[in-house]
Amino acid sequence: MEELTIEERSKIGRETAELFKKILGEARYMRFKTYIYQFDAHEIPFDGPTGIISKVDSLLATVPTLGLDEKRRLMDKLVRVILQNA
Repeated sequence: MEELTIEERSKIGRETAELFKKILGEARYMRFKTYIYQFDAHEIPFDGPTGIISKVDSLLATVPTLGLDEKRRLMDKLVRVILQNA
């Protein structure tokens, strides 16, 4: 697999954040950003019941118009962004 440049990783991260913002709406997106900040500051883990993956999954579950496939795709994008920046 070809390694991405810092610019490419930043672009993918921004695009993913915009996608989450569009789907979550303003209030939920602010909570999403809080989770990202907490994860970046090592205040919450990657996985487990208190991890960013669990928190974002629960947040997406509060969006009534979001289908299971779309939710899965969003979570996959988030995991990819996190792992690319690890």
